[in-house]
Amino acid sequence: MNMNIKETDGQVSILDLFLVKLAGKYSMYSSGDIIFSEGDRGRTMLLILGGSVKIVKR
Repeated sequence: MNMNIKETDGQVSILDLFLVKLAGKYSMYSSGDIIFSEGDRGRTMLLILGGSVKIVKR
């Protein structure tokens, strides 16, 4: 699947939305939670340790 990670839905980048959805499946975050404060969007990544997936700030 091709995805332009710079494309946005108005506020949140598609990549950030994907990370939230993925992390919601495998970590303490639910995919509906708003976990990005203003200014943090676009500076997040997944941390995978011991089989768990967490969102961390870069």
